[in-house]
Amino acid sequence: TSNNIGWVIGSSTNNPGFVNGAGQDFHLNSTSPAINAGIGEVLTAGYTKDLDNKNVPAGSAVDIGAYEFQAPDCDSFTT
Repeated sequence: TSNNIGWVIGSSTNNPGFVNGAGQDFHLNSTSPAINAGIGEVLTAGYTKDLDNKNVPAGSAVDIGAYEFQAPDCDSFTT
């Protein structure tokens, strides 16, 4: 089997922007084109949580993939 996953947005093939696809970490990195690129039918089908049990959507639209991108909580950082 292969860990290579191809997908299409519009007319071009893009790298989905996984954190570590080779290591099987299919969470999305912060620059992934899959963020907010999903379709609304996901919500009307009743999906409200991702595989990490996080809310879907976390942004302005659902993400493509099993994990919804979660932006870091700036309040949790200390200096």
